[in-house]
Amino acid sequence: MRWPHLLHWLPLDLAVVVLSMCLGGADERVHAGLVEARSTGESVPAVLATVVFRNDLETPVSIRSYRLQWPGGSFSASPAGLRIPTHSSVERKLRIDMRNGDVASLLNHPQRANVELLWTRSE
Repeated sequence: MRWPHLLHWLPLDLAVVVLSMCLGGADERVHAGLVEARSTGESVPAVLATVVFRNDLETPVSIRSYRLQWPGGSFSASPAGLRIPTHSSVERKLRIDMRNGDVASLLNHPQRANVELLWTRSE
């Protein structure tokens, strides 16, 4: 089965997003970024990260999944009900521990982190 045939099984909005992400042309009016990474202060190394999701489209969007990546680790989530209204942003706090990779690298180099999104338009 060729990959374009897989898109026939997805809702149209999701298929468009998947296709645009595959082709490297995702709509940058829906994006996310790490705005803070700090130690939890616990004896076991862990990070409290703040991620902001931004929607600059004329319609609301739903975040299906996202992945925060940094050199040495990653954190993935499929949030239920993460909806971002038109022209607004939503903030989420994440607790990231050593199961997700090198948390010291995330603390020392938060500017190297990036967030990948899978989203759909919602009405």
